[in-house]
Amino acid sequence: MKRRKQNIRITADGSITGEDGKFLFFSLKRFRRDIVEGNCCFLCGISPTKSQFNDEHVIPDWILKEFNLHNKRVTVPNSSGFLYSKYKVPCCTSCNSLLGRAFEEPISRLLKGGYQDVLDCVMRDGPWLFYVWLALIFFKTHLKDRSLRFNLDKRKGSENIAELYDWNTMHHIHCLVRAAYTKAALNRKVMGSFFMLNAKTAKHLEPFDYGDLFFTKTIFLRFNEIVFFCVLDDACATYTLMKDGPISKIAGPLSPVQIREVMARISYATSIVATRPKFFTTIKNGYLKISAKIPKFVKTLEGDQNRYGAIMHRACGEWLSKSEFDNKEFILENVKLGKWTFLFDEKGRFLTDSMDAI
Repeated sequence: MKRRKQNIRITADGSITGEDGKFLFFSLKRFRRDIVEGNCCFLCGISPTKSQFNDEHVIPDWILKEFNLHNKRVTVPNSSGFLYSKYKVPCCTSCNSLLGRAFEEPISRLLKGGYQDVLDCVMRDGPWLFYVWLALIFFKTHLKDRSLRFNLDKRKGSENIAELYDWNTMHHIHCLVRAAYTKAALNRKVMGSFFMLNAKTAKHLEPFDYGDLFFTKTIFLRFNEIVFFCVLDDACATYTLMKDGPISKIAGPLSPVQIREVMARISYATSIVATRPKFFTTIKNGYLKISAKIPKFVKTLEGDQNRYGAIMHRACGEWLSKSEFDNKEFILENVKLGKWTFLFDEKGRFLTDSMDAI
């Protein structure tokens, strides 16, 4: 991303503004007040009383058009459905257009071109474009949770889903997704763990799918035969742990439940990483830069099958509960215990037909 040199000013709360008065960096206090608790544009921070808003689709509008999703419903964390067409977050018209130019236009061309076009781009330029795009979708998804009740039954409480989150852990991701606006340079150490695999395609399988786990900042997004997995805040520690492990043994396209198991395995791996990176934003000669300080060695916590089972059930349980198959209760119970895999047989060989008929 092209950087711009400019005079800057540090505000009383620690935010940084440029010479035009636009915020290049939100302090944690301003981030919580204006973005998390307010209704300002999530990218530039302007109030809807000072600029025209047309809001931003959480799932990009071009994807909704591609797969005719506008009148379909996305399942949100309280297990209710929400129309994709209304699944939006506050965004001003200018920033909405900026996101289209920076992400949606180039990414739509690449994804519609197919797996090889995306792979060629990643091999040539690295996964930066897709990594920041996934971070953007992750951030919008959970910002939207501010308006969704945790309990559908008001008698059980009126808090919204986002009140359960630790928003301090989202501050770095907010800085990351704003790089298209701030023109901040991204140090290579900022990159999170990124995996790209094949997804199984068939008439009975949905061509688009998305899922994430907030507490480990793990995400997957499936577009036709392409599926991305990413950990957004680990500085590639999870990739280091997993690159020669089970993921390397995947020998074919993934079924929907296998995609969720891969996300669960990645989420579990990052959950036991004890040495976490520290992210920071610096200004030098008027240039903004987002960097990371990472440990020399990846230290891990002791393995915990109960933790893995809980993550597997969180990732796969709802999908399995809505599907029909033999031994359903037995499989669900073993998923909870961390004793079931949809990826490999008893000899560790990849399963090419794991629930792909569902």
